Amino acid sequence: MKKVNLNKERCIGCGMCCSVASENFTFDDEGRASLISETVTDEAIEMSEMCPVNAISIIEDKCNCKECNCEESCDCSHECNCGEDCNCTTDNKCSGNCNCNK
Repeated sequence: MKKVNLNKERCIGCGMCCSVASENFTFDDEGRASLISETVTDEAIEMSEMCPVNAISIIEDKCNCKECNCEESCDCSHECNCGEDCNCTTDNKCSGNCNCNK
């Protein structure tokens, strides 16, 4: 499954994404883009190609865990507190250097 990704550090606040893909982006308190929906829309795809600083991309969502940066497909629970070294297994458990609450 794919999702919209925003690199806030690159954002210059030009506002094009908020105008073109308002379902996905809004302005934050600092005047930069903020992601409000990761759902891939035609407008979000257009912005991933048009963003002047390449802050928007469409990426493969390999993990359904909200706090985990897993490298493999998995479905960790929302209690997962994995770090960068997490490797989720096919039985939905995390292995390696991981602190899952399972």
